[in-house]
Amino acid sequence: MVNGFNNHDDMVHSVCDGFINRVNDAVPNNIELLCNQDGYEILTDAFGNEFQKHDIENASIEQINSIAKELSEFLEKEVSLEEVCDFINGALKQSFGDYRSAQYKT
Repeated sequence: MVNGFNNHDDMVHSVCDGFINRVNDAVPNNIELLCNQDGYEILTDAFGNEFQKHDIENASIEQINSIAKELSEFLEKEVSLEEVCDFINGALKQSFGDYRSAQYKT
């Protein structure tokens, strides 16, 4: 078991799905929606291929900045650190129910 999932791949798939669901919910109608593969690329760039729940909950300012930068490029609009934390926390909530909120600290 990995964080309540049968295996690591199932956990990663769930987190990426939750992350992209939150992003797509916030995307204006005129921007193309992102898919789970986009979420996978963004999250593994920030947290590495073997990320776990605690890695996301404890995201550093550098990781949050990395996600904001990549999302801004994908969406062709500025994405704030606060929005990234909302997207991350949405993924944690969808995937695990019980979680510690990711927060950026400046």
